[in-house]
Parts: sequence; structure tokens; C-alpha cells
Amino acid sequence: MIKKGAFIGLIIGIIFSIFYSITSYWICLSVLSCPKTWEPYAIVFLIISLGGLLLGVFFVILVKLLYKWTKV
Repeated sequence: MIKKGAFIGLIIGIIFSIFYSITSYWICLSVLSCPKTWEPYAIVFLIISLGGLLLGVFFVILVKLLYKWTKV
């Protein structure tokens, strides 16, 4: 179950970071000073993807603990 939560979190993180990258590129088209390379976008993509993975794992563990405590 933790693997499933991590996978879902990773997918959500990737989707969010893709939208972030597209929005950043779109905004950068109208700004005079943009990053000349792709590294800042790749770093942000990696941070958001890993953040999504960790949040997915965290929420699955939290739900499992709440289920154990309440035994609904």
C-alpha cells in the first residue's frame, strides 16, 4: 500500500512539475532575462517529483495509522 501511495504521489508530482515547467517557459517568453539553460527547470522538476513521492508515502502511512487507531 505504501508503494501505491508513493507511485500516486510521484505521478501527481510529475504532472504538477510539467505544468510548472510549461508555465515557467510561457512566462519566460515575455521576460527579458531568462535562464539560458535547462538546469533550473530540471532541478525544480526533480524537487517537485520527489516532494510528490514523499507526500504520497506520508499520506498512506498517516491513513494506515489512523485506520489502526480508530479501527473503522
